[in-house]
Amino acid sequence: MPTFLRHALSATLVTALGALGLLAVTPPAVAAAPVTIDGFSPHAGSSAGGEIVTLRGSGLSGATSVTETLGFGTVEFEVVSDSEIRLRTRPGSGWAQFVVTAPGGTTTTSDAYHLRSAISDRTARVVPATRVTPGTPVCMRWEDWPGIAVDPLGGSTEVVLNVTTVSPSSRGWTVAYSDIGYGTPGTSTVNFLPGSDVANVTVVSLYRDVPFCIATGGAAADVIVDLQATLPPGGHVQPFRSFRQIDTRAGSVVGDLHGALPGRTLATSTLDGLYWQTQFALANVTVPAAPGAGNLRIFKHGDGLPSSSTANYLPGRDRATAAILPVDVEQRVDLYSDSAPGARGTDVIVDLYGEVSGHVYTSAQKRVLDTRTGLGAPKGRVGATSGGAALRIPVSSLGAPPAATVAVLSVVSVAPTAPGHVRVYPERTPGSGTLPATSTLNYVPGADSSNLVWVDLWPDGDVALSSWQNTGSTDLVVDVVGYLQLP
Repeated sequence: MPTFLRHALSATLVTALGALGLLAVTPPAVAAAPVTIDGFSPHAGSSAGGEIVTLRGSGLSGATSVTETLGFGTVEFEVVSDSEIRLRTRPGSGWAQFVVTAPGGTTTTSDAYHLRSAISDRTARVVPATRVTPGTPVCMRWEDWPGIAVDPLGGSTEVVLNVTTVSPSSRGWTVAYSDIGYGTPGTSTVNFLPGSDVANVTVVSLYRDVPFCIATGGAAADVIVDLQATLPPGGHVQPFRSFRQIDTRAGSVVGDLHGALPGRTLATSTLDGLYWQTQFALANVTVPAAPGAGNLRIFKHGDGLPSSSTANYLPGRDRATAAILPVDVEQRVDLYSDSAPGARGTDVIVDLYGEVSGHVYTSAQKRVLDTRTGLGAPKGRVGATSGGAALRIPVSSLGAPPAATVAVLSVVSVAPTAPGHVRVYPERTPGSGTLPATSTLNYVPGADSSNLVWVDLWPDGDVALSSWQNTGSTDLVVDVVGYLQLP
């Protein structure tokens, strides 16, 4: 019998036996689809762990394990579909990649996920309205404040505090400090006027078993303290006991500027008393009893005149604001008062209270929101709302360096027509943020008010601003002062 006929008869017999159920035919094995991961979101989360991360790719069905390359072992995960896995991160610090094992093989994400400390996710009111009278500082234990981990070895904890004075009856000042045994500093954190709620930011080192204190001068005031951020350890931001560096008022012998600043004239000052390697100084800048409306700009000596201001002022008012001042290698700054030439000069007071390491801080001068022009938000004043409708600034639009995790922002209320306040907070994904119960900036009619904000940057998220007032309206302006790269 020819060979081809024998093959045909064999095939016919196999088919017949299979139809009768007398012969099992095994189909050829199908290889599992190869495992791929195209991306994941979000790209950063808290070092405390517990964050949900979504991996997207193909061949994920039947995945048997997902691990982190930081050495934390297998993480909890759920296979949603062949193209999606959701996992829950474990506690840790640093940059991690995810490794997925499925029937089609093992693959590792090409990008890294950042597990890092969150400095501003949990703001809190740590001192409710407390009456403070001149000459009698109010001191307290801080170790029970929420959101702060006490160093068991007795090291310091650096915190960003927002200090607010509430409706004082007359003119005065407030200073917040840790009482390390030298008494009340001869400096100010907040300068206040009758009937106005005024807030300003400071950075303080808290030491175990060392009380935190608030003092006032000139008048009694109700003082509120809010925790704005808790900075990671490592000495990147280093506060010290504050001291007065510049005071141009008549009769003062503080600093190397003798007399008020003439309008639109450059002046140079050396900031003595800083660490020799300091590149950025933490300062409180005050314009006392300004002769007219204008703004003050303080910047690194030799740099061109910046377009953004350090402080805005109005006639007869004391205006204080926190600032991060860049200095040159000889620790010099330039000062420029943008007020009418020929008018009485503008006095300036500069109190120094710390420094920021140059290897983690990048200075910036970038306007990212201005409701007067429509930059970063719809053009038009922010109207009365008690619900705090938010304006959102995408983190991707801030121009931050890739490794930056914190932005320092200057938030300004321009020409408000009624009292109110602004709350600023981070959102890890747009619309997901928790509105804080504390304010960042307080404003009153007829005066431009500003304050600094230290806020987390989440790569896929927003920075949100919520303005609260019962009547009237205000314009809002936000400038980036700088960026921090912290572990």
